Amino acid sequence: MDRCPILVNLNPRDGVFAMPGALTATPISDNFDLEAVGGYGGSTTSGTTYHNPKQPLVKNYGFEDFAANLDLYRHHISKLGVATMSRLEEDIAVKNSGVIIDTPALTIKDIRLIEDIVSDFEVDHIVVIGNEKLSIDLQKKFVHKVSNNSLCIIKLSKSEGVVELDESYIRKCQEETIKQYFNGYFRNPLSPFKTEITISDFVFYQPVDSSEFNSSLLFAPSGDSFAPDATEETEKKEDTLDKYYKKIDDFSANNLENLVLAVTQLPATNKSPNDLLDACILGYVHVSKYEESKGRLKVLLPVPGAFPRNILIATKIGYTE
Repeated sequence: MDRCPILVNLNPRDGVFAMPGALTATPISDNFDLEAVGGYGGSTTSGTTYHNPKQPLVKNYGFEDFAANLDLYRHHISKLGVATMSRLEEDIAVKNSGVIIDTPALTIKDIRLIEDIVSDFEVDHIVVIGNEKLSIDLQKKFVHKVSNNSLCIIKLSKSEGVVELDESYIRKCQEETIKQYFNGYFRNPLSPFKTEITISDFVFYQPVDSSEFNSSLLFAPSGDSFAPDATEETEKKEDTLDKYYKKIDDFSANNLENLVLAVTQLPATNKSPNDLLDACILGYVHVSKYEESKGRLKVLLPVPGAFPRNILIATKIGYTE
């Protein structure tokens, strides 16, 4: 195989070389492992692989629904786009092979998001499957790009053999993906490792659901006496994570047990909140039990090893062993 395209997964519902809830960019240098869950295969994030190892760049979104926090979703897409285009400039084999982007099912209502993706990844072909109206709307929206041949919009009819997925099947696939991440499968079994960590040794965050964030703003004080000056607004904009993440200070079984934690590259001692937005993910662990009396978590790792004392993100992806 003399090509090495980058496969970009922007659908957080699917786990492509990572957990559900992740956005990934992965150079593909050989065949997919069709016997693995999803037909993609494993990656070096969970251990050795039967095929050539895939090394994805992983951004943790933390939700299954791309619309749960569009600000966070767009931010990760932008950062993933920068990293992907940089790789194209540095690697001639990748540049000659191009980028293939898989998105969630989008409509014309998501045009701003589509524009962001086209811009961030310098897209020159859009394939619209089974939605003639969207194809026509995109032709109108990108008329200047289409007219100067910098963008081609291709309409494909949906195959008669395509079956719509129901929620129960999607959830089953997600559970199998998570299980495979930690345990492997018949051809490539892994040796998951259970250990305990002390909560006080780590800093925990969780992604903010936009609907909850906007609801909280309804109860914010209003009026001139509460209006911050321009300097305060600028400082708050630079230093706050309110729209994206919130720190977990009140620990309980409800917000930690049976959840997947993303292990970031940032040490727990990091004091810059904005660094969390740009941090990549080293891997994932699963919380099986929270012992409140001891302040400890029982966690499952895909491979034995020391647990890094880094900032952890509690995703909205649940899983029960």
